[in-house]
Amino acid sequence: MKEYEILARNLKDSAAHSKLKLLKKGETFGKEKPGGERRIHIGSMSDEGKWDQFFFPNGGVTFEVIVSKIDLIKYLIDAKNEFFEPRQSYRLRISDFYDDLFKQTLEIKQDTFKICFEKNTDEKRYYLTRPEKNVLSKNYDYIINICLPIVTQYVFLRIKGEDDKSYVFYLIPEFSPNINNSECRNNLQQIFYGAPGMGKSFAIKELTKGKDVIRTTFHPDSDYSTFVGCYKPSMTKNSQTILDYQSMVDKFKQYLEDTPVNITRACTLFGHDFHDSIVNMQEKGAHTIPNLVADAYQSNTTYDTQVRAGMSVYESSHKEGNDLSKIVYRFIPQAFTNAYVRAWNTKDPVFLVIEEINRGNCAQIFGDLFQLLDRKNGESEYPVKADADLAQHLAEKLAKSQRDDIPADVKSGDMLKLPNNLYIWATMNTSDQSLFPIDSAFKRRWDWKYIKIAQGYEKDDNGEYILDAGGKKIPLGWKLLDKDGQDWWAFLKKINAIIYSMTQSADKQLGYFFCQADDKKVISTEIFVNKVAFYLWNDVFKDYAEENATLFKFKANEEDKEDSDLTFPDFFDEDGEVRADVAQRFIENVMNWKSDEKNKEED
Repeated sequence: MKEYEILARNLKDSAAHSKLKLLKKGETFGKEKPGGERRIHIGSMSDEGKWDQFFFPNGGVTFEVIVSKIDLIKYLIDAKNEFFEPRQSYRLRISDFYDDLFKQTLEIKQDTFKICFEKNTDEKRYYLTRPEKNVLSKNYDYIINICLPIVTQYVFLRIKGEDDKSYVFYLIPEFSPNINNSECRNNLQQIFYGAPGMGKSFAIKELTKGKDVIRTTFHPDSDYSTFVGCYKPSMTKNSQTILDYQSMVDKFKQYLEDTPVNITRACTLFGHDFHDSIVNMQEKGAHTIPNLVADAYQSNTTYDTQVRAGMSVYESSHKEGNDLSKIVYRFIPQAFTNAYVRAWNTKDPVFLVIEEINRGNCAQIFGDLFQLLDRKNGESEYPVKADADLAQHLAEKLAKSQRDDIPADVKSGDMLKLPNNLYIWATMNTSDQSLFPIDSAFKRRWDWKYIKIAQGYEKDDNGEYILDAGGKKIPLGWKLLDKDGQDWWAFLKKINAIIYSMTQSADKQLGYFFCQADDKKVISTEIFVNKVAFYLWNDVFKDYAEENATLFKFKANEEDKEDSDLTFPDFFDEDGEVRADVAQRFIENVMNWKSDEKNKEED
């Protein structure tokens, strides 16, 4: 076999096609970077000539690198989600040309082609370039077009030639979304926060679609054991492990050797302890008890009666007396441990999603796991020693991990350390942030993503609102009360402006998903009153109603001579049924509301 060596390098932003470059601050979609270098920058000289030793062991400044068509196809398949639901912000909506790229790559006639690798004239930088005067140089475009910044590695394979002096080089682009860089690390732990109904959970669902996700919800009774796990009693079947015939023979020999002067007792104990295996053997019909005794005892003397006697004792004392079950204590893993184990058993992204993180006491729930949230290069910088129960469980679950980067003390369960493919994402409702205030030390270890009320909404050609979620356009356009009623989004904009004028805060504002429409895309009067109106009166207006008195004054009943303060019970008649006329009047008041500034201008 030929000797080979591998060197992997992360793709730099400058190496990507201009259409695929990352957006810089202030840039928007559709802005291609004009001009730009037509060489792929691999890196600069470092590590005391390490690159020279790998690429130029025999001197020189340039050579040809072989690229395989099948490697490009594999890369495109692996990177497909990044093209269609990108986690980075690129200068174009890159899904638009993915299909063309894939088709063009399939149509490449050669199985392999060559490009050039060269050292710059300053002998400090290295590039992939077009081979000079080569008819295959156009295929260089396939590499610079498909590879994405941040999520691509270039893997160089160096194989020693037949003469033991020369080398052949191959280039393999690999999709690697977990490359250790600041852009990816910023996504490892983040909290999506905003007012109720903003679509925080929906946003995470869209971003993690097709990924390995474990979800949990914090609440006031959550603690370390409900997040990590603990020993609990559980029912287990009172059954025995089924052995194959040869294993049964070997076990029987051991019993006979342990009690050589009491063959009868040995046979009885064996029949008791291996009852299920003997029954399974008889049901299959391949062997009988006399066969088993003869093969184990290696004699014509039979003790099958004693074996059956032991089986009878087992049936009477266990099968019938204990109803096939017994109580045992075992470690029951919870969301964190399950996600942790999955992540260390794969290199694919694993997402632990925590809903309503501020509804639980984070300091109590995370305990000493808090220290793991400090990450360096994507992994925990300060490992934590696992307690004995958790360590034993982890040792069992990680024993067969195929990851070559899992530390020995992590694999044994002794130490806890978050891997760089374990993402912990959470949602936080800002209107409930007083439940369990999150301290600054905990906050500092998370990235925060604010979900704004109007974020992602726009109108389509038919004038209906749509939500742009991860590149996927979802039609909304709900109506309020009936098919001829107010537009739900128009009502939201008005009521949120009122709430902000009262509270000077967005915490109490409503999001599009605060309540759900029915299958006819209508929010019924009952849902509006019992959910929206109840929230407004109970959580917002009760403290600020006097500041906008005109909003809540009108005649709720025909017999009223003057406008009066609208109270929440006014939404219901004497039989407790929702009054559509009052709900409609309130909505009209909201839609006709003017801010204090506008009122002053008109006065």
